[in-house]
Amino acid sequence: MLVTQKLLRGIVGIIVSLIICQKGDTYTLSKQSIPIQYDNNHYIRYQQKSQIELRYGVSTGFLYWKTSAYSEYWGEIVSELSYPIRRNVLSLSGKYNFTPQFSVNLSYELGKLVQEISIDTDWLLSISQDPWMKTRQPFYGQTHLSSIRIYYGTLENGNPGSKLSVFFGYHVYKLFIRMIDPVTYEIIQYEPVNETVRAGLDSTYEIVHEGLKYGLEGKFPFSPQICLRGNLGYSPYLTIKANGYWNLRDMALIQSGTGDGLEGGISLNYSPTPSWQIALTYRYVVFNLKEGNFMNKFPGGTTAYGNWDSAQGMDKTILISGTYRF
Repeated sequence: MLVTQKLLRGIVGIIVSLIICQKGDTYTLSKQSIPIQYDNNHYIRYQQKSQIELRYGVSTGFLYWKTSAYSEYWGEIVSELSYPIRRNVLSLSGKYNFTPQFSVNLSYELGKLVQEISIDTDWLLSISQDPWMKTRQPFYGQTHLSSIRIYYGTLENGNPGSKLSVFFGYHVYKLFIRMIDPVTYEIIQYEPVNETVRAGLDSTYEIVHEGLKYGLEGKFPFSPQICLRGNLGYSPYLTIKANGYWNLRDMALIQSGTGDGLEGGISLNYSPTPSWQIALTYRYVVFNLKEGNFMNKFPGGTTAYGNWDSAQGMDKTILISGTYRF
């Protein structure tokens, strides 16, 4: 039965190619992925309707942000936090091809942070340019990334199987951090100290950025089984929000701002069969805060307001993936 189905599909494909193909043209139709030779070694490649991809990878990067405010008692206060980020990530995506040129992709990625050490530095600039307090504390956490993309691609006749697509989509990225004991004080009120430790730290911080993303994706085949893919995406307007709680100070933090983001990637893909593909991918992602503000809430209902001066996150990821087409 299976052999009969493949034979019928092949016969139908050849008949269709004879009807719609001109010499030297390359087309992508739906439902079969076996290349059919046609006219001077040019061929048409059939493409299945759907695919599912599972990815696993490791990444390195950082998160950094800085705020400033003015107090009648202390004068100008500046706070700066930096988090080196290392993650193990697992993602699942599904893609559906409505036509040879038009497709939609949905994906979700979960990341688990490897425990690292963050640095928290405060300045009272009206008194001194030197740090007023500096601490180091371990942290761990996780990330969540959800996205949808719509692709529209054109086939390149000069190279069979090559394709250039534009995409338009939306993403939501969440990074959750929990800071724990032991917190180590390096500077207290301008005085260097030798690993003064205070117990009881259990603080949290979560930052979310989301927005539209558009860009280009290209496919360049070396053979029917091996191809190179690359993409470049830009988010011109990101909504960036964050909130945290510092339990040793009994202080809540709310941040809000806007920014932009950039993403680039390249992958080497190998298809041992028409239905299966494995790939090795490198991905680079960065976001930047353009403008923002923050509010601190203290016990008794006291609040303080200020500027969220800067924030930046960067992530470099290496992924290995398997894709099944059907």
